[in-house]
Amino acid sequence: FILTDDNVNIYYGSKLVDNLKAEGYDVKLMVLEAGEHSKSFATLPKIYDEMLDFKLTRSDIIITLGGGVIGDIGGFAASTYLRGIKFIQVPTSLLAQVDSSVGGKVAVDLARGKNLVGSFYHPVAVFIDPEVLNTLSDEFFVDGMAEVIKYGCIKDKKFFDFLNSLDSKEKLNTDTEIVKLNIYRMNLEKSLTFDKNISLDVKKQLWELLDNVDMLLSKDLIKADNAEKYIRQKVKELVTIEATSPTTKLIKF
Repeated sequence: FILTDDNVNIYYGSKLVDNLKAEGYDVKLMVLEAGEHSKSFATLPKIYDEMLDFKLTRSDIIITLGGGVIGDIGGFAASTYLRGIKFIQVPTSLLAQVDSSVGGKVAVDLARGKNLVGSFYHPVAVFIDPEVLNTLSDEFFVDGMAEVIKYGCIKDKKFFDFLNSLDSKEKLNTDTEIVKLNIYRMNLEKSLTFDKNISLDVKKQLWELLDNVDMLLSKDLIKADNAEKYIRQKVKELVTIEATSPTTKLIKF
């Protein structure tokens, strides 16, 4: 079951449907009107009805293809339909790629304010393709860059200086590996700081891993794309080891 909006659907809706059908999947595409007004409580029954008509079960999956609005309301629908079914985020705006799709926050708006009804419900996967940003307007690209710059201000002076050195959107597109690495690191560090399900021993090992990667990068002994792959592999190894412990529950990165 794919949820998208009428802006994104023009570019990617039929492509995703055709690719999934070619792999043997039964697919239903639901298209909402683009805009914040679609992220309302009143939209939810329409989504639930489409899911029921498609006979969606707990063994099936929802794909949210779009920006923050689609990710938020689609994720909330996934968290509440049949008491929760799996969903995948495919963010198509820069803001969604660097923020809303990876935080686990899903919600809908009420007449009295935004995101007043929601929950924390993590997708089973987030698929980010920088190429889809080529169809993003400059206005929304700037919105997303504000969040990226904020990451540099909060945590990483080197990353902030790198962003400050760029003089065009095209230049940023040639250095996406550096941006991807820093966004991944920021979200990993958030988990290490705030998630109580990770054991102290694993947290210590992951902090040491990040420090080691910083050293390798500073000496140009590793490139950004290889650094991200290296971190992900080590995290996967630690998660696998930790998950075998009967006394510890570890989140999936």
